Amino acid sequence: MGMTAFFVFEGFKVLLEGDVVEFEIAQGKKGLQAINVVKC
Repeated sequence: MGMTAFFVFEGFKVLLEGDVVEFEIAQGKKGLQAINVVKC
């Protein structure tokens, strides 16, 4: 799944290409969205 967006996470504000994250998928107003994103 490819996603392009700007996220602000607690404790960090930037993801670099290749960073590994875990997240849950939820239904948002405009479709699916990532929630509870945690950098591994």
